[in-house]
Amino acid sequence: MEIIDSICNRLNLGELEKIKPLKDLSDKMGVKVAHFGLGIVTLFSLLVIFEYGASVISFGVGFVYPAYMSFKAVENKGNIHADRLWLSYWLVFGFVHVFDDFLGVVLSFLPLYNVLKILFYIWLFHPKTEGALIVYEHLLKGILKKYESNIDNGLQKLKDKVDEAKPLLETATNALKKETPTKPHED
Repeated sequence: MEIIDSICNRLNLGELEKIKPLKDLSDKMGVKVAHFGLGIVTLFSLLVIFEYGASVISFGVGFVYPAYMSFKAVENKGNIHADRLWLSYWLVFGFVHVFDDFLGVVLSFLPLYNVLKILFYIWLFHPKTEGALIVYEHLLKGILKKYESNIDNGLQKLKDKVDEAKPLLETATNALKKETPTKPHED
């Protein structure tokens, strides 16, 4: 049991005690929350290693926990560091997700590509590493600053085109509404 407790401590799984539904479930099962969490981590790790739903699990790890923590950051007004961390995380996650199809083809020769991606996501959001801030400061910030005016101009042109097309879309929508016969509700 000492080895399992040591692993749980290294992975900071004691934090799972704060999640009430997980705590209630582990109490009913008669297992420590950290051990239950380790079991879940182990199960998902095995699924990823053997490539069963690895991309779905990878996306889940990169999305579910960060989304919840972002919610907490939004609700906990005044924690500028948390706001900055999670905004940086979503910028990095967005870039990774947009280029994932290309990266997947290029990096698919690496064994356990999805495992590496999951570890990267964890590195990005883990409280001890806060890798998202590092990637933002050393990579994305420079790229976005360099192309900021081009991006702003492109977005303004897109907005202008949408505004230009708006009356046409409204006319088409109104015409469709007039042409579409309504069916009486059948019971």
